[in-house]
Amino acid sequence: MSLFFGEFASSLAAAGVFMLLLLSAGGLFARFFRFPGYDDASVPERHGIALLCALAVLPILFDFAGRVSPKAIPILAALAIAAGLPQLARSGCPLPKTRRALWLAGGAAWVVVALSFVVDCPDGASGVAHSITALDYVKHSETTWAIAQTGAPPVNPTYYSEEGRAAYYYFFYTLTAAVAALSGWFFGAEPRHAAYAAAAVAGFALLALMNLLWSRARLDEAAGASSEAPRPGLLIAALLLTSGPDILFVLAKGVFTGQWPYIPESWSQRVTSWFDSALWVPHHVCALGVAFIGLLALAGSAPADRRRVFFAGLAFASMAGMSVYVAMAAALTAFFWLCALALSRRYLDALRLVAAGGISAILATPWLLTIVGRVSPDHKTAIAFGIRNADMVDISTGAPALDVVVRLWAMMAIYCANFGIFIVGAYLFWKKAGRKGLQGDAALLLVCGAAASFLLGSFLQSVILDNDLGWRVVLFAQAATLLWTVSAVRAGALDLRSPLMAGLLWLGYASVAYGALQMRVGAWRLWPAEERAVALDEKSAWDWVNANTPEDAVVQARPDHIRAYEFGLYSRRRAAVADIHVGQLFGVQEQAVKTRVAELLPIFDNKALGPEEVDALAARYGVKAIVVNAADPTFGASEAWTQKREPAFSSPRARVYLTKAVRP
Repeated sequence: MSLFFGEFASSLAAAGVFMLLLLSAGGLFARFFRFPGYDDASVPERHGIALLCALAVLPILFDFAGRVSPKAIPILAALAIAAGLPQLARSGCPLPKTRRALWLAGGAAWVVVALSFVVDCPDGASGVAHSITALDYVKHSETTWAIAQTGAPPVNPTYYSEEGRAAYYYFFYTLTAAVAALSGWFFGAEPRHAAYAAAAVAGFALLALMNLLWSRARLDEAAGASSEAPRPGLLIAALLLTSGPDILFVLAKGVFTGQWPYIPESWSQRVTSWFDSALWVPHHVCALGVAFIGLLALAGSAPADRRRVFFAGLAFASMAGMSVYVAMAAALTAFFWLCALALSRRYLDALRLVAAGGISAILATPWLLTIVGRVSPDHKTAIAFGIRNADMVDISTGAPALDVVVRLWAMMAIYCANFGIFIVGAYLFWKKAGRKGLQGDAALLLVCGAAASFLLGSFLQSVILDNDLGWRVVLFAQAATLLWTVSAVRAGALDLRSPLMAGLLWLGYASVAYGALQMRVGAWRLWPAEERAVALDEKSAWDWVNANTPEDAVVQARPDHIRAYEFGLYSRRRAAVADIHVGQLFGVQEQAVKTRVAELLPIFDNKALGPEEVDALAARYGVKAIVVNAADPTFGASEAWTQKREPAFSSPRARVYLTKAVRP
């Protein structure tokens, strides 16, 4: 278990540095930009606002710093911590001791749970078991160390080209790069540990966002909840841990087909639980928080302030570089709100919103120029039209117009199944609140966000690899329906003790529990025992490579068709080509990636290849070292090139060979 505890301890240290950075810098930003309500908030509320403000400002600042030098990012982070510490220590209205202890215990429990589900652990034999979330954390870790070593925009770590930069929305990973540098200096943490820490941070960001939105939207007043009811922090936290009744569809698929999916929401286009979103895709979750904190800075009846307009511009620029999909929904949300402001003749407020959008466009332009023309493989369109979940409705009436109607009704029915108790809570809230639910800017923003969510998610989809657009834009609707459900419960319109509602609630908890269980036990199905055994030795090989080769070295392991897990998690060196999946995500044309994979595979597969031929292949891309493991045919074959050259590093299942290649 030493592997697990080592990974957990390093990730915990990185999480501590991450939170210190966000809370210190965020308090400084909230005070400087005069975020509405910050000065009058209680200590917990102020920390929540600070966290969201830091997520809104730091990514765009770190992007500009990284363009100067990769070292500028951690230096700026250290300065932000030092400058913000007095603000962090500022006194205020604290919680009562009992409530403070409860929230501290809950926060600590969340950190332990989040990190436990994402870090590597022993497989019980002689190998290492990744979490299923490694499907995404290879990319998170690669982007983190690429920024830490090469600045912004980062070089493409998975496909070597001279001065080739990744075309990707990498802003969130400027944060993990700063944390990796700081926690590495003080605690010896690796980039993957900073990436793992982001899962815990995303959970705190979610809780802070939901509490802030609830307090600003005044939904209880609209629904008629008692003013004496306690604040709904525990209710919000409880609902963040449930989801739709996806477990029913998981059980049906398992019983009738024998296939048990890793991700419970995968039976349809995903409406992912908040728990899974925080652990799998913290950058999208934090981008949602940044979108709303930017909009809330301009909302309400607070006097106009140029600083808040500039803050919103910073937030929108950061959000765009954190998640282009969340940014699409946020832009449509802002457009709907702009129309509402114009219809209400609030022309000055509308002008402030437009000005913030203009500022964000100017600030984000350097990043946008790195992805223009490179966001889709082989010049195919990155976004396509299509009715959500239309592939699940294999019905043809013979009349195209009627087919569309059938698919639309099916889409709405599937949405109801996806959202579960939250669709019921939203309906009951609006049934009781009526037009009162639109009073105030924050309440209107929830409506605009839900409308944008459903419009984009229902009729557009990303087609590069998966429908990430459809999965992420729906976060706005999930936030709105959760808060409407909270107020429906508090107003007595939704009784969670009734058999039907309790059943929906607990089916949601069962769905989340199943997804969490699969994160750990699914590794035994996804990675066979021999692969888990190889992974542990390959980790040692990459540790040797990281310590004994220059930072700009190109190092090659077997190029994978899906994801190169060990390279992504453990390496801090570029590859000539790592895998097809992530290579495309970082903006390389699909055919170019496949061609290079085919070029380099003989090093690992062709037993007749000699050492000189290996050097010649390596020389094409300046590969300085080659990592070979026991799963590669050339590893143990007596006639292979690996037996004719002395390895620089050797373990039972992995070796490192240095080449004579000179970078072209």
